[in-house]
Order: sequence, then structure tokens, then C-alpha cells
Amino acid sequence: MLSILIPIYNCSVNDLIQALHRQCLACDVPYEIRCYDDDSDITYKKINRSITQYEHIHYQELPNNLGRSKIRNTLAADAQYPYLLFMDGDAKVIKEQFIHNYLQHLSPATLLYGGCKYSNNPPENLAHHLHYQFGKNREEIAFHIRNKNPYQAFKTFNFVVPKAVFDTIRFDESISQYGHEDTLFGMALEQKAIPILHIDNPLEHLGLEVHDRFLQKQQLAIDNLYQLHLEKRAPAAKLLNTYDLCQRFHLIGIIRGILNLLSTFIERQLKKPMPNIFYLDLYKLRYLLNREQRAENRE
Repeated sequence: MLSILIPIYNCSVNDLIQALHRQCLACDVPYEIRCYDDDSDITYKKINRSITQYEHIHYQELPNNLGRSKIRNTLAADAQYPYLLFMDGDAKVIKEQFIHNYLQHLSPATLLYGGCKYSNNPPENLAHHLHYQFGKNREEIAFHIRNKNPYQAFKTFNFVVPKAVFDTIRFDESISQYGHEDTLFGMALEQKAIPILHIDNPLEHLGLEVHDRFLQKQQLAIDNLYQLHLEKRAPAAKLLNTYDLCQRFHLIGIIRGILNLLSTFIERQLKKPMPNIFYLDLYKLRYLLNREQRAENRE
């Protein structure tokens, strides 16, 4: 019935597996839980090896890092059941009926997205506030709002897809580093007219990155987006829309200069407690405009 597929990278999944195992047993359906470690640090491997105590667990430690797309394709290829439940390893089950809720909505032609939630209590570590604010303001979206733009609101954090449907799309393995593998997958679903139903069945995202690491990942995502833009296969993105406006009105040089002058101020704002995410938008636009200039200088 259900294959639960969890790529692991430098996080503990013990509590997650315990909760999923308990709920699957309560639902009394055929299931498996596949956890593939994508070459994590040995500390996390030692922690996660204990999950093999549970029934129906398939745990593997991969010798090399496959990346976010390829590891998901690998998990799906090995899955034995007709419905695939993908989730990230840094997730927490917060609904006692989480598995049951998905089972009630299964359909052979429809993808289900349950959503993402962040704690209502801000993290004590101020270095996590930027990621927390981003998650609260941009990723934690009510299901009825997500259903208005189902493809744009899709994320890989927590979704169920029929294996037969997944096999016709798969994740784009040209995207190996962080960023936009989910938006490309959503585009493929839209192009094939595969429906997405957003339901109220979130997992909580636990894996908050510290300030510097979070910004590094944003840069990687923008690098991916810029490359996809050059290849004319970029997803719809607010950042690219802003870039197009700047280009259309011949403002790229002016905006780049202003943002470079403001760079110290912007970065200072992002380090404040509970920062305004508007400054992250400015940071990302500056990085994109400078990214383009660097690419032009290399030509």
C-alpha cells in the first residue's frame, strides 16, 4: 500500500521513524519505510543505525552523496508499494492521524501535498531566526490557500504520489545542489496535467539552519535558478519576475549599484532578532544581479 521514503543527510530520524512506525501499525496497512543516508557525517550514521530495530525498515548508508534529486529517484525505484510518501529527514510528526489522513485521500492519479509547519515558539538561538522567519512567512501556508495555486505551492518536504505517476516524471537529476528541484517537479506535474490536492496534514520542519548556512543555501538556489533561466526552463519565481522588470526598464545597473551600497545595512538587518523577510528579498536580488554580472565578465 504505502512506501515511506526518507532521504537522510546530517539529521537524526529516530523520533520520526518511531512515530511513523506506530501510526502505520495502527492503520493496519501494508507499508515499508526506506531511509537512505546520503553520506552523512559518521556521528549521524551511528545515531540512525538504531532504527533497524523496527519492522519494515530498510536502512542504507550510501557511499557517496547523490544529491537531493537522485536520492529521491533511487528511493522511488526501490519502493515496493503503489503509493510513495516522501518526506525530509528533519521532519516531525505533529498529527496523531498523519498516516490515516493521507490514506483517506489516496487516488491513483493525484498527488497529495500535506504542507509544512514551523513551531509557534521562535527558536532560542538567534542565529536560527532568519530561517525561522522565512519558514513562517513563506513556507507555512494554509492548505486552502495552497490549493489556489497548487503547482506553485508544491514542495518536496511532505507529499504522496502514486508510483505509476512518479515514474512518468521523476526528479531532474541535473539539479544536484540545493534549490529548485521541487519547483521543477511541480512544473512537470503541471505540464502533464497531473492534479495536486493540498490537504491539511503538515509535518513540522525541525532543521533550522544558522544564519550564514541559510544564506549559503539561498545562494546555491539562486545559482540553480539563474542556470535554469539561461536554459529557458526556469520555474515561475518572484525573484525572476523582479529581475525581468529591472531588465525591461533598463534598471539593472542602477539597482545593482544601490543594493551593493546597501549591502552592509541589509546584512545587518538580517542578523537582527526576528528579521523582516523583505531584507532577504533584497539580499537575493543583489546576489542574482551580481551573479549575472560575474557571468558576463567571464564571457
